[in-house]
Amino acid sequence: MPVMEIPTMSKGAFLRREESIGKMWKGTLIKEMTEAGEEEKMLAEAAGDFCEDGTTPWITVVVDGGWSHRSHGHRYSANSGVAVIVGKRTQKLLYLGVRNKLCSTCEYYAKKGERKEHSCYRNWDQSSGAMEADILVEGFQRSTEMHGVQYRTFIGDGDSSVYYQLLTRVDYGRFIKKNECANHVVKCYTSRLYSIAKESKGTRSLLSGPRIKRIKNGARKAVSHYAKILRDFEGSEQDLNKEKARLIHELASDIRNGPLHVFGSHDGCKSYFCNGSKGDNLYDGLPKIQQVKLMSAANIIADKADRLITDDTSNLAEAIMSLVAKFAGGKQINRCQRGS
Repeated sequence: MPVMEIPTMSKGAFLRREESIGKMWKGTLIKEMTEAGEEEKMLAEAAGDFCEDGTTPWITVVVDGGWSHRSHGHRYSANSGVAVIVGKRTQKLLYLGVRNKLCSTCEYYAKKGERKEHSCYRNWDQSSGAMEADILVEGFQRSTEMHGVQYRTFIGDGDSSVYYQLLTRVDYGRFIKKNECANHVVKCYTSRLYSIAKESKGTRSLLSGPRIKRIKNGARKAVSHYAKILRDFEGSEQDLNKEKARLIHELASDIRNGPLHVFGSHDGCKSYFCNGSKGDNLYDGLPKIQQVKLMSAANIIADKADRLITDDTSNLAEAIMSLVAKFAGGKQINRCQRGS
């Protein structure tokens, strides 16, 4: 613009335009979420998914949250956080919430010992780590008001604190069930295996990177295999429940068998999983303590078989978080001083 001798917009003018456009965007967002909710409700009614009162439909949603900077699992000091709720059937956004610990206007005038009327965006004074749970509780609590439905099942990552907050703070919390994101559970499983491998030189040589990858892929394959059988099952609701219970048991068993299979012990392998013995049994070569830790890691994921049997992922919500990160400068730039 300076090259064309066009004066740049003043800061005040820019902020006024930003606020005006922001109001338009917010109105459009609410309209889109309302329409998505109506579509989800219609599909739930068509499927006969009603709550105990026989009139309120229930739906399955996908949830995820994010912060204004990367935490890497150990640093939770972000000034801003966002969480979303997405309808599984429509794959459309049903709710979006933001928590801000900072308002730059408040900070500026506080330093001068003054007060100024303004649009304040600060709405959070607790820990950054609690932002996601609070936003999702608000979204679930408002599901009936906004969309005329209840979110009875949700798909999310391994954050147990979110599930606890939903169970205890949402009016219909006792009915809420969680399906694990299969990708996230398997990723955590892989991290545990790498931690075990680092404990000793002997363990590193046996529990190598390629073997860990095979264990991971085996667990993911087992989840997909039994989920497909469940999806393809035809029969009464009673028969479906029996089949589901059987498949959950089989899935847990195959996940526990994964490490044994990779180390050459195939007594518990099923035909879809492998074709039999292909070498020496190396499992006994692992130190006993590592054997126990290896099976303990497998048990953690096997114990979640009932929440993995549908092979769900939180990819829908994570895609939105990816877009947020993209337009927020990859979380490397602080854009949470005002109006985030």
